[in-house]
Amino acid sequence: MKIIKSEAEYRLKDALETIRSEARPGWRGFVFRLSALKDSEKKEAEKIVFGLLTDCAADKEGGVYYCADGDIVTVIRGLDDEACRNLQTVLAAFLPAAGATLLKTSPIDQNDISIDIVCADKIKTLRAQPVAPRPSSATPIRIDSHASAVFALAQAARQKRPKPCILLVEDDPASLFLTKRALGADYEVISASSGHEAVRTYLHHAPDLVFLDIGLPDVSGHGVLEQISRIDASNAVIMLSANSFRDEIVRAMKLGAKGFVAKPFTRAKLLHYIGQCVPAATM
Repeated sequence: MKIIKSEAEYRLKDALETIRSEARPGWRGFVFRLSALKDSEKKEAEKIVFGLLTDCAADKEGGVYYCADGDIVTVIRGLDDEACRNLQTVLAAFLPAAGATLLKTSPIDQNDISIDIVCADKIKTLRAQPVAPRPSSATPIRIDSHASAVFALAQAARQKRPKPCILLVEDDPASLFLTKRALGADYEVISASSGHEAVRTYLHHAPDLVFLDIGLPDVSGHGVLEQISRIDASNAVIMLSANSFRDEIVRAMKLGAKGFVAKPFTRAKLLHYIGQCVPAATM
C-alpha cells in the first residue's frame, strides 16, 4: 500500500483510470471525510485512520491519497466486506460524534462511479486553491559556536554503535511510520520533520546516512544539505522528492547528494542506497 501526499488528487485519477482499464476485480474505494471535523480533531483522526489502514491493508495492493482539503481517499484491492464493516465500526468507536458519517465506501467497477465523482470534486477543489510559495533554501539555519565540539563527540561515538544510524528528514507522518517499520529491525532510525530540526539532529547524532526530503515546511532540502556539508564534508545524503524535476536533482548532486529517490519509495530502493553508502550495512 503506497502513501501519496504530493498531487494526490491527480495521482488518484491516474490510479482509477489504470484500475478500470485493467478490469481486475476486488478493488474498493474509501473516502475518509476528515475535512468535516473540527481543526482540533483532524490530526488525531488522521492518526486513527492511518493506524486502521496499516492494520488491515498494509500488505494489500493500492494507495492512500492525502487530499489538499484534508480528506483521505484510499483505493485497496482485496479487502472483503467483513473488513470494510470492521473499519466502519472501529472508526465510529474512536470518533463517536462523527464516525458514522466519516467513512464512505464503494466498489470500483463499471457499474459504480462514486469514487470517480469524488476524485473529480477533489481536483476541482484543488484547482480553486491558491498556490503556496515553495520554501526557500535561503531561510537561515543558525548553528551555534559549540557546533564543532558537539559534532566531534557524536562522530567519535559513531564507531561504537551496535548498528548503523539512519536519519530520515520527512514531515509526512505516514512516510515516517512506514520507513521506521521497514528499516527499524536492522538500523537505528531517527527522524526530523523540519530543516532546522534536521541540522540539530545531525550535529548531535552524526548519522551514517541521511534520507532528506526536498520539500520541507520551513526550508528546502537543498538548504539543509548545504548546512550538513559544512558540518561534515564526508556526509552521505540521499534526497527524496515526490517531484522528479531534473533541475532539483542536478542541483542536489552539485551540492553533494549521493543519490535521489522518487516518492513513494520502496524498502528495496532505500536498502540499495544503504548498501552503497553505509560501511558493512546489514542487508
